[in-house]
Amino acid sequence: MKKSRNSPTNGYPTNNRTRYETNLYFFLLALISLSSCAALFTPYEPQLAQTFATFLDYRPYISEGFFISPDPYTGEHEPLGQLFLEIYPEQKEITESKRNKYDDVRYINGILYGYERIHLADVLEQAVVRAIAMGADGIVNLKIAKITTEYSVRYEATGLCIKRK
Repeated sequence: MKKSRNSPTNGYPTNNRTRYETNLYFFLLALISLSSCAALFTPYEPQLAQTFATFLDYRPYISEGFFISPDPYTGEHEPLGQLFLEIYPEQKEITESKRNKYDDVRYINGILYGYERIHLADVLEQAVVRAIAMGADGIVNLKIAKITTEYSVRYEATGLCIKRK
């Protein structure tokens, strides 16, 4: 006995309408799965030329008798300990209209985030407060930096807390 082409035992659908629906189903499934793999679009903004200058004023601390220097101290002193300070600004999800109110703005997974502004003078103030709490009357080898990575921003201050003799 010869099997017909439309027989269910040979793996083909039994009528043309079912074959059409099956093909449509696989086409839609392929279309949905391919379109879900599209990359998120991040708009490109060209960098404009800019110049930034910051002056850290040590005078308010020096007038109070606190010594600050980015260089080593050559006079007699007692080293009290190394200062490591990290400050992470608050990160908030923002809208495009509030972009200029934040220090560092970036898209992360398609969402716009802004980091609160922290001035280097605030980092210096925190370093001095921590050094005084240790009993120091100076910070030498002081280094302050803003560190920016792909997903975060932080401010660092390092230095040697000393007690001058």
